[in-house]
Amino acid sequence: MSFDAYAQTTATTQSNKPTVNFDELNKYVVETCQLQQPETLLGVVSVIADLGTQKLPDAEYDLDKEDEGLTIEELTSKHSALLAENHPADKQVGKITKFGKSYDGLKKEWVIRKFVKQADRQAVAMAIDFPDIVLDKGKFFGETESNPKPLRLWLGGQYWNKFIGERGKMLIQNVIPLKVTNIAQPPAKVWSMNPKSIPHKMAVASKIIETGEAFLPQDIDKLLGKTLQFKAQVFFNKGTDGKQYYTEKVSFAAGLARGQTERSVENTYLVQFNKENNSQALKELRAHVINTIEQATNFEGSVIQKQLAEVRGSNTSTEVKETPKQPKPTTVPEEDDGSIIPF
Repeated sequence: MSFDAYAQTTATTQSNKPTVNFDELNKYVVETCQLQQPETLLGVVSVIADLGTQKLPDAEYDLDKEDEGLTIEELTSKHSALLAENHPADKQVGKITKFGKSYDGLKKEWVIRKFVKQADRQAVAMAIDFPDIVLDKGKFFGETESNPKPLRLWLGGQYWNKFIGERGKMLIQNVIPLKVTNIAQPPAKVWSMNPKSIPHKMAVASKIIETGEAFLPQDIDKLLGKTLQFKAQVFFNKGTDGKQYYTEKVSFAAGLARGQTERSVENTYLVQFNKENNSQALKELRAHVINTIEQATNFEGSVIQKQLAEVRGSNTSTEVKETPKQPKPTTVPEEDDGSIIPF
């Protein structure tokens, strides 16, 4: 089965889910994983989930040479004709939304950059299973039998968006947009995902393609089951309020090193937006992934909307969504937000 890459184009119910003590669950996970400090581990790509067409945050660009040294006010005045607000709504993609300060991780300082509106785009999320770390969470969810499974972490991080719903919801902080670009030297045309994108890097590292070759969105399912190196951390992070918050971090590191071998997991899942999905795959989606799926501009009327309602007891929302605002990412306590099995 290939991945379905496509063109751009509130309800509340009762739940019979068991009450979960997330403080005890999170403590158990942190103590069992022993990943309070970042560690590079072998992980298997276990889930690739289509998030639908997502509204992406503005792209950030360094200033042109001739604009360096100008203030935000001077830049805004100089480039007023290019500001998105001075164009019709359907002509704003690619236009400057603002000039503002952004943190430069290399320079370790705040710099002024221009922010450019991006087009809505199909995006995915990926889950990584770590076979060397096994958790048995069943007892926290009222299960009487042992059901050990490998630690599962989702790429992209998560943050609490207080502007969605009545109480706010956890969303994926950085989705993986399926954008293609020409990777050949003009006038030649070779369309591919950007070689700097996570899927392309993973495809090269897992030897699906060679460096410089094309990797298209419809080929992303080829990453399922691949073993790669990931930097992982599971710990309690002290917030500004002095409280300890359960936190997960994971990022792609590299392909297999010499002497390392492929690992395997019991199941891998490809979750698609407009095709029938394995019901167990939907049950295992984390709450922040489902919340992000619900924000898709094409969620209403989609196959996955109907399936999630059936599989998860109609816990998904059907309210019309406004464009999510982008507050500063924060870490909040893990809570019961619709997940049946919190992997």
